[in-house]
Amino acid sequence: MKKNYLQLSAVMFGLMGFAAAQSGFSQPAQAASQFVCPETHAATTNAALQETPEQLASTTNALKSPERENAIRVIVGDLKKKYPGAGSADIVNYMLTAYCPLVAADDGLGESEKQARMDRFSSQVYQILGE
Repeated sequence: MKKNYLQLSAVMFGLMGFAAAQSGFSQPAQAASQFVCPETHAATTNAALQETPEQLASTTNALKSPERENAIRVIVGDLKKKYPGAGSADIVNYMLTAYCPLVAADDGLGESEKQARMDRFSSQVYQILGE
């Protein structure tokens, strides 16, 4: 029960943080309705997975695949092996950072649709992680 509460809390905290970024709290010069992708963490940040911009771009390209779910499984498996101490939230945040440019580039989606797509992707990654 405690594990489920902590996982739910982590998911809610992550989504609230993402929503805050979307609404412009972290970037007041932008319009509140403008879709904004999360920024990558510096490699020296303890909370960040130590991936290079090139590795992040490679992950983004892998997520373009029509076999996206399989790509997510492979990427998540690789990240778990490479970073055994990383929590699920760290992996999901990294995956969201990699996936977001694909959503942002889809001009056929409105702001709320983009947010909904990011939320579904987050849930999918958590589900694959077994959370």
